[in-house]
Amino acid sequence: DGLSFQDQAGYRLSAEARYDVSDSVQARALVSWQDGYTHDQTDGDRTATALAVPANLPTSGANTARFPGRVSNGDTQFKTLIGEFNLLSTGKGPLQWVLGGFVMDESIPVTLLRDNRNVLDVRQSNSSIITEAKNTSQSVFGQVNYYLTDAIEVLAGARYSWDKQVYTRFAVPGPPITLPFTSQVTSQQLTGKLGVNYHFGDNNMFYLTASKGYKAGGVNLTPNTPDFLPERNFVYEAGLKTELFDRHLRVNGDVFYSDYKDIQLSSLVGGLPVTQNALAGKSWGAELEVTAQFGGFAANAGMGYLNSKFANSACISDTNAPGTDAGCPTNLRFVPKDRVLPFSPEWTVNAGVQYAIPLGSVEVTPRVQWSYIAEQFATPFPSVNTLVPGRSIFDARLTVDMGRKYKLEGFVNNLTNKTYIASQIQNSSSADGGSIYGAPRTFGVRLRVEIGS
Repeated sequence: DGLSFQDQAGYRLSAEARYDVSDSVQARALVSWQDGYTHDQTDGDRTATALAVPANLPTSGANTARFPGRVSNGDTQFKTLIGEFNLLSTGKGPLQWVLGGFVMDESIPVTLLRDNRNVLDVRQSNSSIITEAKNTSQSVFGQVNYYLTDAIEVLAGARYSWDKQVYTRFAVPGPPITLPFTSQVTSQQLTGKLGVNYHFGDNNMFYLTASKGYKAGGVNLTPNTPDFLPERNFVYEAGLKTELFDRHLRVNGDVFYSDYKDIQLSSLVGGLPVTQNALAGKSWGAELEVTAQFGGFAANAGMGYLNSKFANSACISDTNAPGTDAGCPTNLRFVPKDRVLPFSPEWTVNAGVQYAIPLGSVEVTPRVQWSYIAEQFATPFPSVNTLVPGRSIFDARLTVDMGRKYKLEGFVNNLTNKTYIASQIQNSSSADGGSIYGAPRTFGVRLRVEIGS
């Protein structure tokens, strides 16, 4: 019954510069800046029946539990600076290489207001939480590719990453903390990739790769909640890339297996988001992608299959149905081995078609795109309250190419204005859960300008 909305605004700037150090070495610098703002309001109890705390009672913990009706209002800012520098080979010999460095600096201040005396709109906050997360990430990396023969290519790459999150929280009033407190988590990891490519024909390649990925750990919003650990992922992949009919048809396919350690899962504690670690997961699947280009006509289609499950049994918080299962610590529920991992749709499909129309010195290209995502679950605990139904979405785009330096693009996402559930979250005051709907029909315009020769 609360008035829910989300308003977003922002801009993003990016630039790239290249310089030929020599005939065989090039320097490349990339920088981007993103500034975004989100103002949103949500029905905090996510029901149409919960009552607000009466005016003659204090908004204490006991009364908010008895009268869980509430509405919440939030302001979030995103300020992100990213820079990258590369030295890369440009010669024609059997050895190709790249060395580089990466840095990201991000600030995310958030103000959350909660009104436990009203269920329609925030009129006066009785609980305010002000936070700021400062994230920094730095890494150095390199990769070499070497042709043993004209057909066989081997590659090896490595990246070392340093990540830090500093989190400051201020709650008015408490409990449990009314003074600002700061928590900090740092993590670092060596990741890399090994592979071999077999080239055959004019433009065909079979490849095998083994790689290690990593997602940094961090600080949880809720006080007295443990920090979460980094997530690691080992991926093994075999695939085929082909170009047929004088490069008019491209067919790519692959199969893969992923082994996850310390999976990061999202949940809620006391109505606030929390990230927790599960033990391990495993995924395997296949992907197929087809692209065709004949004159001004172009089309694409893709399909993916995913089987993603917990590799071990685990004990995890379930805020949709709190409790303690046998063999688990207090307030944790049992998740058996081979249960499906959250947000792992079994099937994904997409297709698109476009046609370039020359109009004098301008080329106009209309395009229609379709995508399908099968049903999935938002948590490790399958139920109607965690189900994200499958959906089909159509998008449209019109591109006007005015030459090499200028390109104007208009787009409409969710062309049919379909109402669909994009995600589910769980609620701390009822078992009803909460649906997060996807964006309605959205219009936009992009202008691309290339500077330099």
